[in-house]
Amino acid sequence: MLGWLGYLAMGGLALSKMRLPLFLTSAGGFLFAFRLTMIEEFALEARCFHCVISQMIVAILLLLSLGWFVAQYLSLKRSCAHMP
Repeated sequence: MLGWLGYLAMGGLALSKMRLPLFLTSAGGFLFAFRLTMIEEFALEARCFHCVISQMIVAILLLLSLGWFVAQYLSLKRSCAHMP
């Protein structure tokens, strides 16, 4: 249930074009999913296909949100450089 809420939150932030909160939420989701993956791998010595897919989705969301955030930052930096 927590994963679904995280995905809904990230979707809402993306639709609202809130780039920094989206990046922070996806980074938190990635770290949480990574922790669960490490527990799964080393403590339980098992692999869950659903968990691996979820980790990949969160990693892709993290990279996309980082790119989106950096693109906005560079755009603002360029527009401020042209101001007198």
